[in-house]
Amino acid sequence: MGVTLRSFILSFILIVAAAFVYQLSSRQSGPSDEEILQTYPSFSAENFAGDNFDKGGRLIHHFEAGHVTYYKSRALITMQEPTGIYYSYPGGGSRAEPWALSATSGSFVLDKEAELIGEVEMHPLFEGSPVTSAVTSYLHFDLQQNLITTPEIIRISGPNFVNYGSGLEADLNEKLIKVGNPHARYEFN
Repeated sequence: MGVTLRSFILSFILIVAAAFVYQLSSRQSGPSDEEILQTYPSFSAENFAGDNFDKGGRLIHHFEAGHVTYYKSRALITMQEPTGIYYSYPGGGSRAEPWALSATSGSFVLDKEAELIGEVEMHPLFEGSPVTSAVTSYLHFDLQQNLITTPEIIRISGPNFVNYGSGLEADLNEKLIKVGNPHARYEFN
């Protein structure tokens, strides 16, 4: 057998092997589009700012974060260094009572719930609030029922008092705050 015939047979065997490997690899299914959407984020951003409006066009939430990752399939936003403003409209009126919020990290399921973790601070941005600030290490906000809860220790301050406790339940609809295991200190000016 000459060099040419050997080269031809070797080339033919390599082409058949390559075609076999290609067919075999194309039969192996990769992840489905649904699996990709569940596993990987839709987008990720640095120095993010966003607003959320209700159906009537009123601003409900404004938030900013150093880093944001959004998973469209779960309507989930994870945040690092989030800060934001929650706008409450008592009695469904047009006058907002905004609250500033900040934390080390957090997550936000659109129109359902938010969790803030680490150095959570809240304070009102409107006149006449009996509370001037609240500080805790964890906070859960049920956006559908308008309830804020935490099992952690929380420090609530007002113009003339400081209250420490754990087991906070705050109903923003009724403007009612319950704190388990309270310890209050009143400061009169």
